[in-house]
Order: sequence, then structure tokens, then C-alpha cells
Amino acid sequence: LHAAALEKRVDDVADRLESDKPDARTVAVVLAAVRKRSRQLKAAIDSAGTVYGVDPLHKVRLATKKLRYALEAADGVLDGADDRARRRLKRFQERLGHIHDMQVAQRYVRATQNEKDVTPALSAQLATLDRALDVHCRQLHGQVLPERQAVMKMLEELSTAIESRLTTKRFGRMA
Repeated sequence: LHAAALEKRVDDVADRLESDKPDARTVAVVLAAVRKRSRQLKAAIDSAGTVYGVDPLHKVRLATKKLRYALEAADGVLDGADDRARRRLKRFQERLGHIHDMQVAQRYVRATQNEKDVTPALSAQLATLDRALDVHCRQLHGQVLPERQAVMKMLEELSTAIESRLTTKRFGRMA
């Protein structure tokens, strides 16, 4: 698709969602996107495990961000479950973002330490800074681990809310 056509399709979906009563197909499309992003976040968290690692944590942060964006599109569709999920994800993403910022700083310190013109004294100071950043990242990771369980629980609740919203409700009397 061309960018203009894609933008028009996104605008059309947004307009239908913002109407007083969005059609079932539009809601289903948006909720399918939320469900997909939710599953991706769960997979990233499972894959990252509990051991500190730069790349796995970065993947969790990106998956968290993508789910938050999908939930923005589903605003109000899940009877408040989306609001609670967005708040939880925002806190989680902020913590992961802080770790990521420290990891980026650590990469710069290491790159600077490997420069030709770095004196032995500066190299020693950079090594101390590198260790301090590493310790700080690991401490922050330790703070994220308990929140990981709360996010996993929230993902289950979100999944339940999505499934109940997508399941066709049949009314009638028993014969």
C-alpha cells in the first residue's frame, strides 16, 4: 500500500471507532491487533526470562510499546480493561526505558574506552563508570522482575476481556 492509502484506511478505522457505536467488524479488527500485540509481549517476557540481558529486555520494551499503541486504538472498547492495561504498561515501559537508557550510556562508555587516544587514567575511570552502570542496570532489572508478574497477570485479564468482547452473545429462550 502507498502511504496515503494506508493513512486513509487508518483514519477510516479511527473514525468508525470514535463514532457512538462502532461496527462489530471495526471493533474485531482493532481487538485482533491488541490480541496479537498482547501475545507478542507475553512471548517476549517469556523469552527474556528472569536473567538480566540487554537484547531480551529491549525486545520486551518494544513489545510493551507496541501493545500500548494498539490499546490506544481500542480506547473504550474493553470497558475499562484497556485503561488499566495502558497505565500498567506505561509504568513497565518507563522502567524498561530507564534500563535501556543506562545500557546505551554503557555502550558509549565502552566505545570511548576503546578509542586510541584514551589515556590509561581515563580508561580506568571509564572502566569504573562502566561497572557502576552495569550494577545500576542490574539493580533496576531486579526492580522490574516483580512488576513482570503483574504485567503477565494483566495480559491474562486483557485476553479475557478481548475474548468476551469478541464472543458472540446469543440471547433467547431454551426450547
